[in-house]
Amino acid sequence: MKKENVSNTMNKSQQVIIHIISEQWVTGQVLEPMKFMTTGLLTHDEKNDEWTVSYDESEATGMTGTKTSLRLTKDGHVHFIRTGSVQMDVLFESGNHFLSQMETPFGLLDISILTNEVKGNLSEQGGELSLGYSLNVPQQEKISTKLNLTVAPKT
Repeated sequence: MKKENVSNTMNKSQQVIIHIISEQWVTGQVLEPMKFMTTGLLTHDEKNDEWTVSYDESEATGMTGTKTSLRLTKDGHVHFIRTGSVQMDVLFESGNHFLSQMETPFGLLDISILTNEVKGNLSEQGGELSLGYSLNVPQQEKISTKLNLTVAPKT
């Protein structure tokens, strides 16, 4: 009987410091930017050459009990997943209009997201992720968001 050498998917993770800045505006009115720092994980999926930044949300975001993961794909898209008290699964592609649902403690919301910008550069040394998008929720005004994450290894 011939043995085959089967290689497992190699994922390398490291603890990181994540600086997050979220700027939002509604009908031209700029809202107060949300800036905070947290710790999380930076994981490299060597098989697919994809990088994932993940962290636990806190009281600062109003989503305690939620884990957020942003996966930068090799083709430059960002797969944004929230699990826990708030659940969301969105693929950000520049120019893409995405329809989804977001599960919150208050119920299920239909959402529509138009992605304007997706930029990312991650490596073992950390890097940056940037998303620009507009979020529409029925019976509410459109919210435009610019989300920037800066990631650095925890020392």
